[in-house]
Amino acid sequence: MNKNKYLLGVILIVLGLILLMGSLGIMNVSIGDLIGTWWPLIIVFYGVKHIIDDSKSSLMFGSIALLFGVLLQANELNMLPMGFGATFWPLLLILVGVLTILKKKSNMGNMFRNDRNESYTEDFIEVNAIFSGVERYAESRNFQGGNIVSVFSGVKLDLRDAVIQDDFKGIDIEVVFAGVEIIVPFNWQIVAKGTPIFGGYEDKTRMSQNDLESKRVVTINYNVVFGGLLIKN
Repeated sequence: MNKNKYLLGVILIVLGLILLMGSLGIMNVSIGDLIGTWWPLIIVFYGVKHIIDDSKSSLMFGSIALLFGVLLQANELNMLPMGFGATFWPLLLILVGVLTILKKKSNMGNMFRNDRNESYTEDFIEVNAIFSGVERYAESRNFQGGNIVSVFSGVKLDLRDAVIQDDFKGIDIEVVFAGVEIIVPFNWQIVAKGTPIFGGYEDKTRMSQNDLESKRVVTINYNVVFGGLLIKN
């Protein structure tokens, strides 16, 4: 069974049981109470969805979303004596630190390094930026895609000289309290799929009539939490 369908089924079952117990008088809950008090569970389930995904970047994004949702829910239930902000920020730093340590050693050097105007010819780009600034310039003649994770960081990826073929895999982007800017060729038609949570996504790409003749469709899968993603050419 598809993981997303399985998770959606579990959510519907839980909501149905809660409403049923409210109707039977077992619990003092109504639809208004459910929405007004338990709405952070949407973020919790969203985080769980990404954690059970196969992507490593989804583990980082899902863990932070899960922490954010759980603490919001606890705050709604008056279970945080220190308040949401005083609890969230220390735990977020601890979580990011733990996830950073668990990363493969081969990626550790890229996380806290400030890369400036470096050129890369590899077909697949992977960027893990945490508390850092990263700039990459790609000029692959068979660009396959990329995986970008930016947490409390700024990432700029210049793909104007990259050439994609029919086996292009797409670009996955996870942004948490950060900003990512991607510059693409004029003949790339961007198809973006994602969900911004307290964040923003903006596509400023433009195509001329001449560019349409050599158009290449590029899929970008993104998640943005308290951050911004900008695509332009």
